[in-house]
Amino acid sequence: MIESNLRKRVVRIRELLYSKYVVLEKENTEWLILNLLHELRIMTANQILLLINQEFPIGKSSIYRRLAALLKLEMIDFIQIKEEENQRYFYLTKKGHNSIGGIYSFPKVPEYNLKHHIEVTNYLIESMRLAKTKSTFLLAQSERRQMYEKKDMSKAKKGTLFHVSDYVLRFENQMAEVSNWHFEIELTLKSQNRYTKAIFPKYLRLLTQKRNAQLIYVTPSNIIYNSLDMFKEYFLLKKQDEELKSIDASAFDRLRIVSSKEFNGVLKKMLEENDFINER
Repeated sequence: MIESNLRKRVVRIRELLYSKYVVLEKENTEWLILNLLHELRIMTANQILLLINQEFPIGKSSIYRRLAALLKLEMIDFIQIKEEENQRYFYLTKKGHNSIGGIYSFPKVPEYNLKHHIEVTNYLIESMRLAKTKSTFLLAQSERRQMYEKKDMSKAKKGTLFHVSDYVLRFENQMAEVSNWHFEIELTLKSQNRYTKAIFPKYLRLLTQKRNAQLIYVTPSNIIYNSLDMFKEYFLLKKQDEELKSIDASAFDRLRIVSSKEFNGVLKKMLEENDFINER
């Protein structure tokens, strides 16, 4: 019955699933779950509950019934890890992926980088909850959507590495001008070379080209926080060098490094004080 009702009526879904057309009603929850798993790769039942409740009220027991039905139809599956035996991490099966016409690559190893995917989704849910209070909030772009946008019809050679943010919040004012807020959830410290020769230069150029853009690095680790702060300071000290003269001074102000404990408060303040999204 679920399969036959998957494509009943269509309306434009908000923000995260902006590229799909689907009924935003409780009766279509199964289809919504499949699309969320396609967009975010792997999720807990609670994350699914929180995201769907941003659109319409639904209880935990109702979500579990829908998940059970999708499991029975072999549209989804789950994994468990020894450290959290009571926690299930749900993902799309090939059958589920095909049933919604999945456009992203099918993950062959759904548990790959599990902790990072789950943490990113936690921050994304909270970011969307706060951003929804602003009329200029347009959409949230997942890592998978960004990668799809970069790779689709790309003439880059096979094996080319693409770097995208963990997620993006996009705002649009009445003049149809866009402001992208890029979020990076840093749970693992990368190499110094990667930060100083690739990641930070790339973002500083982006922030220079897009004067309304923001970059927020978030980490629960004091060591990673201090290291990221040190890399930012490194570029501040070098900004008079020939290769950095083109970097706009305001780019450094729009590159923020935030601890996990401060994230909620910092994002709230940014949303309240930013002239672009408040159209001041």
